[in-house]
Amino acid sequence: MQDVTIDNELRTAGRPGQENILPPPDRAVLAAVIPVHNGKDFLPENLRSLRDQTRPPDIIVVVDDDSADGSLELARTCCPEAIRVSLPNNEGFGRASNHGIRIALDSGADYVLVLNQDTVLEPSACEVALDALRGNPTFGLMALFQLRYDGAGIDPIFRQFLPATWFDDLYFGRAQPVYEVDFVPAAAALLPRRTLEEVGGFDPLFFMYKEDRDLCNRLQAHGWKIGISTGARVRHLCGQVHAERTWQWDCNWAYSDALYHLKWSPRRWPLPVFTLLKYFFRPPSARQLAARLIAIVRCLSQLRTIARHRAGNPADLGADETQSDPGRQAAVDSRNPADPVEVAASQSGVSR
Repeated sequence: MQDVTIDNELRTAGRPGQENILPPPDRAVLAAVIPVHNGKDFLPENLRSLRDQTRPPDIIVVVDDDSADGSLELARTCCPEAIRVSLPNNEGFGRASNHGIRIALDSGADYVLVLNQDTVLEPSACEVALDALRGNPTFGLMALFQLRYDGAGIDPIFRQFLPATWFDDLYFGRAQPVYEVDFVPAAAALLPRRTLEEVGGFDPLFFMYKEDRDLCNRLQAHGWKIGISTGARVRHLCGQVHAERTWQWDCNWAYSDALYHLKWSPRRWPLPVFTLLKYFFRPPSARQLAARLIAIVRCLSQLRTIARHRAGNPADLGADETQSDPGRQAAVDSRNPADPVEVAASQSGVSR
């Protein structure tokens, strides 16, 4: 991969009222971060699509979330230049992503593309998304346009969050390259360095689900816009397999949903609790009722932590030092496989 040197003065924010003096795309350092959990069936094509880009990433970080299927070894084979991180425990999508983002920023990335393991990029996706974000400096997150994994249509979950104006514009032949939205699933999302340093990464309280919605809310609270780059295409599998819901899926979803409502409810405590109780006692099945009751108990035990995360930055990626659990380490391979580097996971600069 090409080494690119970026002057510090070029990393200034293109916020409203400020001059956009970010480095041009051919000088910017682009990093791709892929959190992985038992993803051996998806990684080869995912990594191949990254390496085959018309504008490939300068840095690729694969964060293995305690996989049991040899995902990390497969990543080493498929993409030997990638930085590989092994977490000793399954910390969830948000925390795993934060580890990778911190490493990408420490490696000099100006833009970070967060990718789900079950995605495949179209050849020009990185280049188009980078141009879209460069041309819209008030946007803090630019999502790629998600297709079904076979490419034969729009991802069914992603379709729900497309603005109505896009369908109208498509019909009348006036589709725009970028559309502003309030929220978009972050299965493939490009974020500039300035946004991550200001707003932080994913809230580590969310194990899985709703962490992207929480991040979008925080971005907008800081004055950033959320966008979709319609020309940057990515194929995504997850939207086609949500029907396979297990007990663990129900528990994760119920907890994230309860946590999100408690964190973002406009009412004061304890009114959000009563709102949740009314909602959770009307589930469609006994199993979901049990999952939601467990979720309420878990959230009630974390009220102070939730309030603290609501008031401040829950994942400060700009901090030099953060509190972390002792003994939790990540083994990281450098981009030179012959020169392994081992660092502590706490040094990734992500608050837990």
